[in-house]
Amino acid sequence: MFVINKSVVYYILALFLVFNLFGCRIVKEIDVANKDDLKKYVDSNKWSVLYPSSWDKIEENFIQETSSGQTINFNSEIISKSDLLYWINCEIERKLRVEEAQNSVFEHVSTYFKNDLEVYEYTIQSDMDGVTYLLKTTIFYDGHMKYEFNGALPLIDGEIYEAIINSFTIEK
Repeated sequence: MFVINKSVVYYILALFLVFNLFGCRIVKEIDVANKDDLKKYVDSNKWSVLYPSSWDKIEENFIQETSSGQTINFNSEIISKSDLLYWINCEIERKLRVEEAQNSVFEHVSTYFKNDLEVYEYTIQSDMDGVTYLLKTTIFYDGHMKYEFNGALPLIDGEIYEAIINSFTIEK
């Protein structure tokens, strides 16, 4: 029988709370030293992300690895900040109202800055037919344009999702 020391459990819980409450993130970066394993997607709205070269289906609003089904969806559009905040709240409410699954807020909206961009993130937990998905949404906002990304974990590996998000760049 495996026994876990109480202090170890408290330590793990404390770390979890610190990282969640203060917005700290443990992220695996894409290894840009090996460019052969990466491709660069450049959108018509002048932004780009790096993604694994095994991802073989590129469309106007998503990139996918067809063999595994891993997919990241994206959209960008001009929007005011007040409309963006309203839209985020409406999107969360819409996702919570769906009848095909039992959805709940897993991570509330958090906001931070990255390279002069405001970033909004939230996660919806979706339970459907005995399977649980985490519907991740990340939105970059530059003051007039929103750049929205979505992925459903475990359909997309969490580390890959974060690495793609962390590679987001506005092209000059």
